[in-house]
Amino acid sequence: MTDLIGKKFGKWTAIGPETFIRKKNKYVLCRCDCGKEQQVPIHNLMYSYSKQCMSCSRKSRTKSVVGLRFGSYIVLEDVGKDKSGNFLVKCRCDCGIIKIVFKGMLTSGGVMRCFRCTFVTHNMSGTPTYRVRASMLANCYNKKNNYYRYCGARGIIVCDRWKESFENFYADMGERPKGCHMSRIDIDGNYEPGNCRWVTCKENNNNRRNSPTNKKIVI
Repeated sequence: MTDLIGKKFGKWTAIGPETFIRKKNKYVLCRCDCGKEQQVPIHNLMYSYSKQCMSCSRKSRTKSVVGLRFGSYIVLEDVGKDKSGNFLVKCRCDCGIIKIVFKGMLTSGGVMRCFRCTFVTHNMSGTPTYRVRASMLANCYNKKNNYYRYCGARGIIVCDRWKESFENFYADMGERPKGCHMSRIDIDGNYEPGNCRWVTCKENNNNRRNSPTNKKIVI
C-alpha cells in the first residue's frame, strides 16, 4: 500500500511506509495537521471513518461558532448539550425568528434556514423534488442513514450551492420527472451541477457501482 504515502485524508497525511496487521486490519503511520503521529487503519482512511486525531476531533466539536453565518442563520450563543450530548446553539434567521438548532446540523450544511422561510420561499415542502434533496443531504451527512455508507462514508459530499438552499437545487435540476430518480453521472463524484441528472429506474440500475457496464473499481 505504498501508494498511500503522501496522500491526504482529512487532516491525516500518510507518511509510512511501514504497515502492519493488528486484528486482521492493515495500518499505516499518519501525521495529523497538529503534528501528532499515529498508526491508523487503512480501511478507516479510505472510507473517511477517521479524518483527524482525537485531540483535533474534540477541539472541532467544542469550537465556538458564535457570530458565524450558516445560510440564513446567524449563531447568537452556545446553549449547551441536549440529553444525548448533541451541542445546541441559539440562532437568528434573516426573517427574525430565534431558534435553537443542532450545531452539527449547521456545520454539516443540513440546516440553512428556518422552516417558515423554507416554506414561504418556494412552497414546495413535501414535494417529490424537495424529498430528493432531503434524501441527498441525509445520504451524505447523516451517519444513521442507511445509505450513508455509500455516500458520506466514501467522501461524497453535496456542493455548497445545493446545501445553501432548495431554490438553488431546483434552479439547476428542475422538477423531478414522474417515474424518475436523480443519479450521479460519475458515481464516485459529488452531488453537484453537471454530475447529476434525472433518470428512469432502468437507467439508474445501469449506473450502479456493481453494474457490468461500469469499469471503475470502488474500494
